[in-house]
Amino acid sequence: MAKKCLHCGASMPEEANICLHCLTICNNTSANFDKQTLKHKKKKPTKKRLSILIAAIIFVQAVLSLGTVQMDQPVTPATISKVGTSNADTDTNESNPVSKFFKKVFGIKDDTQESNTSGNISSGKAATSVSNTANANTNASSMNTSGNTESHGAAPNQPSSGNQENNTTIAPTAPTSSQSEEKPVLNYGDYEYKTDTDGEIQITKYTGSDSCILIPDQINGIDVGSIESYAFKDNSTLQTVYFKDSENYHILWVNPYAFYNCKNLKKVVFPKNTDLGIQAHFALQCTSMKEIEVEHWQYRFIDGGLYYYSGGWSLSYYCEGYTASTYRIPDWCGGIAGYDCFTYNQYVKKFYLNDTSACLLYNHDYPYIEEYIADSDYYISIDGVLFKKESNATLSLYILPKAKKDTSFTFPENCRISLTPRNCNDYIETLHIPKTATFSTDTQAEHIKTFFGNLKTIYIEKGHPQTEIIKYHSNFLGKVIEY
Repeated sequence: MAKKCLHCGASMPEEANICLHCLTICNNTSANFDKQTLKHKKKKPTKKRLSILIAAIIFVQAVLSLGTVQMDQPVTPATISKVGTSNADTDTNESNPVSKFFKKVFGIKDDTQESNTSGNISSGKAATSVSNTANANTNASSMNTSGNTESHGAAPNQPSSGNQENNTTIAPTAPTSSQSEEKPVLNYGDYEYKTDTDGEIQITKYTGSDSCILIPDQINGIDVGSIESYAFKDNSTLQTVYFKDSENYHILWVNPYAFYNCKNLKKVVFPKNTDLGIQAHFALQCTSMKEIEVEHWQYRFIDGGLYYYSGGWSLSYYCEGYTASTYRIPDWCGGIAGYDCFTYNQYVKKFYLNDTSACLLYNHDYPYIEEYIADSDYYISIDGVLFKKESNATLSLYILPKAKKDTSFTFPENCRISLTPRNCNDYIETLHIPKTATFSTDTQAEHIKTFFGNLKTIYIEKGHPQTEIIKYHSNFLGKVIEY
């Protein structure tokens, strides 16, 4: 059925509401319109309202999930920067989810979209930078965590990587000289010298008063070939000595007693690119010496000891200020080459020998060692006293520690007693001497009191061949008891 427009009278379809001829809205219904249907039919929501409702539900879910994600996010430099961003910046950068949602649902055009294009690009770069920084920090943290088993931080003078805001523990770099100790002084006028027959400089005397010095490798363009004995003798201000790395590879001898009696000298750093000859007693009576740095294939410094290689390793020098109470000859070391290695060190109390090494020289003074420990093919210790094994299955007294505080000692059977004034003991008050333990000479038996200054009683087994000498011809005036 057709109906007519009430305004212009034009015919129009029954279901039309607008006249296409005059564009007038026609709201009246036809006579055949079912009023009962209109009365009882449920009203359906429009598509627009339905889309808004669905969008609102999705929005609520999105907001809830967004809050959950933000609560679960770890604190990183990127999230810190987001927390610190102002509302104005957030709106400008389109990071407000509510604003973005309504603009998208209702089709609202962003008036600032074009004007903020360049700002968004720069903002994106900044966000990328923050993200990259965070990633770099994470990677640096991972590398530092896993790499510390072999690496000990960045090399000196190299900046550590990563952002400090990450609070990642990074292995410390080695301190520079300005942080750890004063800068060494090089003053050519502080040195007296002469030229040897090879045309090289021999430094004979140091006249300066600095505590940290740099010894030159050349003077007037001529290589320094040696530091002569006593060149630094009795210097009380010197604490650290550096040798300047050589420009021209050449031999440098550091002669015995070169730093004799420098009581405050703590550290010596030998030069690189130099053929070194470091004599065993180069720093004798330097009772503060603790550290040596050397890079040369014939030398190594380990736990207070300077070792020298010449067909085999041997201990050449032991720092007199090194405070370890025990010294153990390493398995790779063949013995002791410097006979005064432990004469002035007051800290070593126990001395361990390995199975193959030669020992200290018996006729030198070791006043602070209290006990020797050995059981090898060459030596054996009994109650801290060191004996040498002889080929005829006898023992020979090698070193009786001066610092051994026991007041009584018994010599073993089949022992040859050989004493020197430097290896005697003033704590012992009582000696037990079996008849098979004899003095190497009658003269030593006669002067037994010389070797044991506090000796009061001697127990000597009957039949000992030197009993009469000890009882009637020695300088000992105490009790002699035969058993």
